[in-house]
Amino acid sequence: MGWKDWVARLHRRIHDFEDRAAAPRFGAIGAGSNVLMPSMLLHPEHLFIGATSTIHPYCRIEVITENPHLEGPPLPDRDARIVIGDRVVVNSFSHFGAMSRITLGDDVGIASGVCIEDHHYEYEGASEDRPLKKQPFRVADVVIEDGAMIGEHVTILPGVRIGRNSWIGANAVVTTDIPPYSIAAGVPARVLRTLDPGTGKWERA
Repeated sequence: MGWKDWVARLHRRIHDFEDRAAAPRFGAIGAGSNVLMPSMLLHPEHLFIGATSTIHPYCRIEVITENPHLEGPPLPDRDARIVIGDRVVVNSFSHFGAMSRITLGDDVGIASGVCIEDHHYEYEGASEDRPLKKQPFRVADVVIEDGAMIGEHVTILPGVRIGRNSWIGANAVVTTDIPPYSIAAGVPARVLRTLDPGTGKWERA
């Protein structure tokens, strides 16, 4: 091996080391899973991903452990985390924000531009002297059960549980729980059809 080959190999090793050093350190990531860059990851050490799942580029995945507004009240310690199961696909431009817990089961599909947050500002105490950013947060876990499909630009609000194998139509705003084997859409989302276990047919709700 000539000296040029030796230098080229050394450069590759240096770049590989730099890439590994700059790579996010996840809480856990299963075999065959990929988080494709560029994406914004805040506290990836609190992000737990199962096997053969994919997060596509330009996603914003945030585990929030401190109040983003310096004048706001401090956040209690909640062991915040985002848990993503096996064989999950999260498409580009989606945003997850967790102050407590967001859980996606196995085989969940997340279309582009989906927003899932387990928190929002309280507003009852807002005044001229106390804007919203100084209010405390309402925080409640979000759960998306196995096999659920979330359409493009859906927003899922704190405290929502979406049942197994349910489908949420594009642009819906989900404010309450959706039962398993349901099709829901609208603002706010409401159940349009459910699967009748006796007949195996989808019936109007």
